[in-house]
Amino acid sequence: MGRFADRLASLPGPVQSILHTAAVLGPELFVLRFGTASPEDERLLVVNFGPDLEASSFAEPLVAPPEGRTWQVRWSSGEPEYGGYGTPPVVTDAGWRVPAHAAVVLQPKLRRKER
Repeated sequence: MGRFADRLASLPGPVQSILHTAAVLGPELFVLRFGTASPEDERLLVVNFGPDLEASSFAEPLVAPPEGRTWQVRWSSGEPEYGGYGTPPVVTDAGWRVPAHAAVVLQPKLRRKER
């Protein structure tokens, strides 16, 4: 994907109609939450101007994925096509690992059911 393309980004109308809200998670870390009526169209833009950041969780409801889903990387400025080395999963069962000096767009994916 040479250029970031996404259904949400191509929707008609101003960005204010899909921007839910924003939150600062740290001195150099903030998020913007975008969404529509469909949970699969939710997006979380994570911007980190600082070093790698690891956290078990954030005390911010804005970063919670839609019901029954978890976050997966949709796009990242850390990919090789932008001069980076690739982006590992940002959200895992162990918590969050936000790459340094990067912007990452997360999208929801259905959570695997426990057996």
